[in-house]
Amino acid sequence: MTNGRNSWTRGVLATIAGTSTVPLSTHAQSIRYTAEPIDLPAWFWPTAMNSSRTIVGSYYPPGDQQSQAAAWRQGQFTPLGHPELQSTRLNTINDAGHAAGVRYSTYGPWIMQALEWTGGELVDLPAVEGYDSTAVGINQHGVICGTHVDDEMFRAAVVWDNGPPAALGRVEWSKALAINDLGDVVVDQWFPGGLSVRRTDGSRRELETLEDAYWPSDYSLVQINNSGQVAARDVPDRIAFWDAQGRLSIIAEGRMDTSFAGLDEAGRVVWSELHDGVAEYDVRLWEDGVEVSINDLIDGFDARVEWSYALNSLGEILVGTSAGGYYVLVPVPSPAGATCVLGPACWVLVRRRRRSSACQPSLVGVSGCARAGVVGVAVATCGSPVSAAPPRYRAEPFLMPVGFEPSAMNASRVIAGATYDDHGRYRAAVLEGGVVTELGPSDATHSILSDINDAGVGVGTWWTAADYSNRGFLWQPGGPPQLLPRYDMPDSASSAWGINHAGQVAGAVWGANTPFAACWDTPDAPATVLAQLSWSGSEAYDINDHGDSLGADRWGDNLRIWHPDGSFELMPGSDDHWIPYARLNNAGDVLIRDGYDTVVLRTASGDVIPVFDGWTNIEFLAIDDAGHVVWGAVPPGEYLFDIWVWDRGQTSKLDDLVEGFDGNVWGASVMNAAGEIVVNTNLGWRILTPVPGPGVPASVALLAVTCTARRARRGFSGGAR
Repeated sequence: MTNGRNSWTRGVLATIAGTSTVPLSTHAQSIRYTAEPIDLPAWFWPTAMNSSRTIVGSYYPPGDQQSQAAAWRQGQFTPLGHPELQSTRLNTINDAGHAAGVRYSTYGPWIMQALEWTGGELVDLPAVEGYDSTAVGINQHGVICGTHVDDEMFRAAVVWDNGPPAALGRVEWSKALAINDLGDVVVDQWFPGGLSVRRTDGSRRELETLEDAYWPSDYSLVQINNSGQVAARDVPDRIAFWDAQGRLSIIAEGRMDTSFAGLDEAGRVVWSELHDGVAEYDVRLWEDGVEVSINDLIDGFDARVEWSYALNSLGEILVGTSAGGYYVLVPVPSPAGATCVLGPACWVLVRRRRRSSACQPSLVGVSGCARAGVVGVAVATCGSPVSAAPPRYRAEPFLMPVGFEPSAMNASRVIAGATYDDHGRYRAAVLEGGVVTELGPSDATHSILSDINDAGVGVGTWWTAADYSNRGFLWQPGGPPQLLPRYDMPDSASSAWGINHAGQVAGAVWGANTPFAACWDTPDAPATVLAQLSWSGSEAYDINDHGDSLGADRWGDNLRIWHPDGSFELMPGSDDHWIPYARLNNAGDVLIRDGYDTVVLRTASGDVIPVFDGWTNIEFLAIDDAGHVVWGAVPPGEYLFDIWVWDRGQTSKLDDLVEGFDGNVWGASVMNAAGEIVVNTNLGWRILTPVPGPGVPASVALLAVTCTARRARRGFSGGAR
């Protein structure tokens, strides 16, 4: 599912990630957690966890003198081995499953070598042989930070960006400790001493000095979020926090046996310690000057949480308990500004097909980076509602070549679509940096690249007029289109309309001249048939990051969602669903055009909320993961076409939300997961980027950047090509 497919393709999706108007937090007590068990093996020490709950770290098998890097993913534990007389460890992992770490000699000479892992074998990062290099951090773009010593014994903070190490300025005896998704790197500089943040433009921001601090170079005790806040545990068991201006707060000092879990995008710091005066271990959470035990924030959980290991991009915390088991603590945030007489029961974590019995949720929304399984947070309508304002945007010029029809855009602004000629023939194509590349295949009469994910992997369909056949295909950057496996008949047809960030594809396969809604988990795996509905067949038009597929019978009736467990849900409304305008987001919400001029939002909790009724000339319709709806239409009683934004009952004209732009928006084309919208204006094409404001808190706007990535240089679902 890429985020923002145009309605001219059969399968349509438009998603803006990270522009929720709900504040992430106000104080430490504003967040609650639920605990979910996770079965990790013995002798495994976790160091990092991504949003898919892939966990990396070190494995200490009994009888082996060396530790080895290891990974746990969806119940599968994989030791990654080590060279003779060496140990390996993975320190960090991003949401694409790209990890980095180090190998080192356990029997002199003590040489460390930075390495990376993308799902196969451990691979050394480029470095001078025989000299130290370490990798301690990675961002969502796959940029790795660490330390490198060259053959002149020059030790410097470096980054690896799909190439050799690049030093962050000619500063001797420095090391990189952490990196965020903006490319900002926390650097420990020995001469003169102290921490600073190095930006990609070469500028630096000094952090207030923490006296007598020491930071190791082969593993990380420091994190920086996308707001520029920094948190760390230094070796003398202190927990420190620097705000975005570099001001220091020592939030814990003199504690015993501390273990730093991390810093989230809301500025919360999590660590574990042997708690003073209690003689037992505890996990602590600090936010805005308030420190609490995380045990006081977990709902319906009897075991005592004692250890914290990792904190992922969703704010989920990997912890250990006094009973010896591992759990993931899942945030259940309470939006500030709302009052509810029923208390915490009003704020519930919504999962598929589950509703709160205490209050009726009215909005569901989570980040576009959401982990499979968590589909949203319901904001209850009891008490006073949370005030909201639509997002605001800035406009940038955008090159849209003549003859290119866009269908979807990923977070790197790579656009999928097709070119068309004077004879009305379409050819699948991709637009990147103003350059259009046609994909073929050459023997197709028509072809369309209908969707593209943030790894740059696209899917589409080609048709041949000679025999009216069609085939779904997958395209990876740098390669030719790859036809997806057929059904059980050698001449069966197929179509591919949507792809999610895990690389799962939604579409249809044909059997006995009838299409069946289907999905592919990998480009080589046979299709999984989702449904055989009516005599007209069925198709799946979209798939979200949880593996939920949206589709219907072939004539548009019986709009439904198929879930990975085999169950499905029928969507509300009449039998006149307009499939090219149906939208499914990562929160599990479905935006439905029911009839010619009515649009409703069916939330993941089952509520049906009217968006508009009686509008005409509807040409564009999209929804983001926070529940914002964007469309183009003519309002009732008027005659001018405009682009509109709806947020929880408030409708605004998009023109009124664009700052410092004198033109007028004429139409919308595609949106990506970062909330960027490609629009046509009287001054030419523009791309609108959400900016912080009343409707987009800075912490949330920067969280959107977390999902915004250069096209990853990885394979079908992020693995190495």
